[in-house]
Amino acid sequence: MQITLNNGPLDIDGIDENVSVLELVDLVEGSLQGTGSTIVRIFLDGKEFSAENREKLQQEKLMAYEKAQLVAATAADLIVEAFSDSTEILLHLEDITMEAASELRVGQIRPALTKFLEILNGLDWFVTIIKNADIAFAAKMAETAYENERQGLIARVCEQISAAEAAQKAEDWVGVADIAEYEFCEIFKAARKFIASLMKE
Repeated sequence: MQITLNNGPLDIDGIDENVSVLELVDLVEGSLQGTGSTIVRIFLDGKEFSAENREKLQQEKLMAYEKAQLVAATAADLIVEAFSDSTEILLHLEDITMEAASELRVGQIRPALTKFLEILNGLDWFVTIIKNADIAFAAKMAETAYENERQGLIARVCEQISAAEAAQKAEDWVGVADIAEYEFCEIFKAARKFIASLMKE
């Protein structure tokens, strides 16, 4: 049985056929106390298991697997990772926003609304990560210009989501398309610029 933490080997005594994966996770997390790190990813023989699904981890017996890989990270690590992935995600959201707007303009409502759900989830994700930007970028977020830009982006997202939902409720599909094309896409562009500036050394 091979156990690793962030690719480094772990030597743990007392492992037998009755030990669950959850017991391993709790044991390792106990050793991480004071570091600010927690277990965020778990791989058993290459298959990923959610670190938040404690019931499932309790059911899984550690000795049923040949290799257990644990990944620990701090909150700051997770924010930096999210920001690092953001350019690709925001470009994808911009692409499907334009597609949804085009579909709405020609009456293809159902496929457009399916995309709209992904777009709204993406906007919610973006607001969440920039609200937590201080965790990883405290020095820059202490500057008035960055804070003002962040608050402006959050307010703009909330305003345009409300406008889009009102237009959707009224079945004003052209209105929804306009908000998508002229507001959401501009938000995604501004978001990429803001995040790139934050991550610049």
